[in-house]
Amino acid sequence: MKTPGELLRQILDENKNTEYGRLYNFSEIYNINEYKKRVPLTTYDDYEAYVDRMREGEKEVLTSYEVMTYCTTSGTSKNRVKYIPQTRKQYEVYGEHLDAFPDRFMEEHGGKRLYQQTFRTEPGGADPEMLVSEQWYKYKAETGRMDFDSYVGGKALLFDREKCDPIFARCYAALLERDLRIIEAVFLYDEYHFFTYLEHYYDRLLHAMKTHVIPEKLVPSETMREAVLFLPIPEGRVDEIEKAAEGGFEGIAHRLWPGLSLLVGASNRSFFAESEGLDYYTKGIPRYYNMYTMSEMFVANCIGEDDFRYRIFMDHGFFEFLPCEKEDGEDTLTAEECEIGGEYELIVTSYNGFYRYRTGDVLRVVSRQEGDPVVEFVRRRGMALNIAGEKVSMVQLEESIRRLREDGIAIAQFCFAPSLDREAACYHVALAVSEEPPFDDAGIADRLDTHLREINSGYAWIREMSYLDHPVVKTLAPERYFQFLSKNGMMDGNNKPKHTAPTGFREW
Repeated sequence: MKTPGELLRQILDENKNTEYGRLYNFSEIYNINEYKKRVPLTTYDDYEAYVDRMREGEKEVLTSYEVMTYCTTSGTSKNRVKYIPQTRKQYEVYGEHLDAFPDRFMEEHGGKRLYQQTFRTEPGGADPEMLVSEQWYKYKAETGRMDFDSYVGGKALLFDREKCDPIFARCYAALLERDLRIIEAVFLYDEYHFFTYLEHYYDRLLHAMKTHVIPEKLVPSETMREAVLFLPIPEGRVDEIEKAAEGGFEGIAHRLWPGLSLLVGASNRSFFAESEGLDYYTKGIPRYYNMYTMSEMFVANCIGEDDFRYRIFMDHGFFEFLPCEKEDGEDTLTAEECEIGGEYELIVTSYNGFYRYRTGDVLRVVSRQEGDPVVEFVRRRGMALNIAGEKVSMVQLEESIRRLREDGIAIAQFCFAPSLDREAACYHVALAVSEEPPFDDAGIADRLDTHLREINSGYAWIREMSYLDHPVVKTLAPERYFQFLSKNGMMDGNNKPKHTAPTGFREW
């Protein structure tokens, strides 16, 4: 394997004739120090005009590699859509590592796997833009790396161009399958969504099996309805499904699928509420947090089951690490220079045409594995609420939710948003609760306000000065919470947990 310096030199040499490569004289950069001197740290703002031209068809602008499509992401950049080039080169480099663990698990154990997304594309089709997960699975299918027969519902449930989420169809197909071994998703959050939906629509699903009719409003795609209804219903399976729910839904995954052995999806410690909610349904089934990825790059793979640590694959690009205490500077470190226990913003130079790109992800280096850094995700840089100078961080918002749970409020999910509607601004807080709370919404808001005052002295002072009003809380059942997020435009194709809405809720 190449050293980081050799890999950087290769990327620069292969892109030296691009417009960006000529601007920074890539042909004259021979080592890491020279690269850091000549090329500045960048954000998407530095690339937006270039990317717009590339989307119009211009070549050799940022990269010399073949661009297959552009992946869309809102990220945390000014609440706008970003278009990230996806090159064939990067997928060729990443290929051997992506999904390696669940693929190997299926080879060893057999059975079926359920994927908790339907991708709005099709293998062989041309798509000018898509989500990074859609591009990866499209590429995986086109290069013969997908065994469609091993997936519940086959190709029909994995790829469909209808702009809807056919979760009813996935639940229907999953219930029919006795030998389910893995449930997978881009984010583990989607599996929690799957189980809450399954509980909410259980009777309708059983009725659809008995009548062999799926309502169009639940599965708008005619092709998918036909594909799902074509699935055979094993003898006695409907009775098994009915019996499984007789004792409620706690631990129901074990009763529906005794062989279910692994839950796969990206996650980190900040998604504790969704994780505990998922545990209600799955009770101890191991989890594999799969890939640490972003639209700009596939960074790392999880090192083991039920472990939030990820090993960075140093051949996926050139990595730099910006110490958090110097995040306004440009004095980065290489992987070898990082200290165990140190927290750094990840800076990447990848195969997609972004150079010294600030990802905004803060990582903690926890160990090394064969020389490669092993990291744990800590937070997004600057991701906080700051209406009147209180500067409440994501970690502090999470702590306030933990304390509410200790107050006896069964919070499954949460989302904070600034509200400027009243004379004094305040926080609007939507909470998905799995049980009837012991307090009304106003009472929960009182406790939340107290916890935030205790956690953040800036918030306490701003509240005392009446620059910030009392928070307002809305509690919702989990399914209504998803509907609330959808109405507010917060349920994108990946359904990543949204714990803040930086520009506020459109509908409250």
